[in-house]
Amino acid sequence: MQDEKILKRVLYRACYRGGKEADRILGSFAKTHATSLSAQELEDLDALLQCDDGDIFAWLEQIEPVPSKFDTPALQILRNYTKLLKT
Repeated sequence: MQDEKILKRVLYRACYRGGKEADRILGSFAKTHATSLSAQELEDLDALLQCDDGDIFAWLEQIEPVPSKFDTPALQILRNYTKLLKT
């Protein structure tokens, strides 16, 4: 039950960021991958989505160092997804 609640929150936060680029990238990632993430990865993604879009994209592009609490397998999966979008 808790995982379902987190899943719904992740899907909402990813799809309604406020900026078109963030909505498109994070929303499509969540719709595609959220249901296949482990419970821990889902919690990590939920925490990540509470951050500012600018920070998230700086970490994805490796422009800024990732704080250790956000340097998780979920971020790496998201990073790999965004790399695939660019190809």
